[in-house]
Amino acid sequence: MERKSVKSSNIRSMGYYKKAQVLEIEFNHGGIYYYKDVPLAAGEAIFKAPSVGKFFHANIKTVFKYEKGEWKTMTKVPNIYICGKAGAGKTFAAKYLMDKCGYIQAKFAFPVYGLAYDYFKMDKKDRLLLQTIGTDVGRDLVEDDIWINRFAEDTKIVQITREKLGLPSVGLVCDDCRFENEHTILKNNGWVGIYLDVSDEIRIERLGLRDGDAQQTTLNHTSETAIDGFKDELIQIDSSQTLEVTYAKLDALLEELKG
Repeated sequence: MERKSVKSSNIRSMGYYKKAQVLEIEFNHGGIYYYKDVPLAAGEAIFKAPSVGKFFHANIKTVFKYEKGEWKTMTKVPNIYICGKAGAGKTFAAKYLMDKCGYIQAKFAFPVYGLAYDYFKMDKKDRLLLQTIGTDVGRDLVEDDIWINRFAEDTKIVQITREKLGLPSVGLVCDDCRFENEHTILKNNGWVGIYLDVSDEIRIERLGLRDGDAQQTTLNHTSETAIDGFKDELIQIDSSQTLEVTYAKLDALLEELKG
């Protein structure tokens, strides 16, 4: 929400963010402050008050905690990585964050998919081909950190490019962290890790419905099992129920992360 100009000898403009319960105020002296945990009734009432200044001093100034600065720029959206085995719902969870919260997708596997499409003419998801390129050849025969280095380079380019073009800062969401070295680099850079927990039976059923074939021979590949070594370090979300239930749990987590 953009701030709206108001008639007041002390206040120049105001904006109220309903979901976050934040009231942002720009004063005539030039300072901008945001007041936290302001309920809807007070956030709407100040705009209708006969005297905005008097209402502010009586009902906002000494009642709610505040910080200096614009709320949208001071509140940093955390980068998130979503882990889980095939069929856990990682892609759906990431897409939900992109659609609802404006996250941008980041993938260790972007260059792997590029090789599969460009050099092997993959026309639909071929898990065996992707595992062979990404793990059996890329990680095991070329360099263990090959995709981590590519990922770091790509996300740095994206960040700097957005800054140069004057685009706003956005959160990144990664849904294909599979190995401990990937988890470690993300965790050490302040990313928040989530593990979607679901039984093998449900996962296999979902994969069969989604792909027509669960490709069970690929489910014991190291790219699927390595997560067992670090999943306990991640925030656990049970994703065995409907997508709506999983989305509600993501919403609750985001609210918690905002503090």
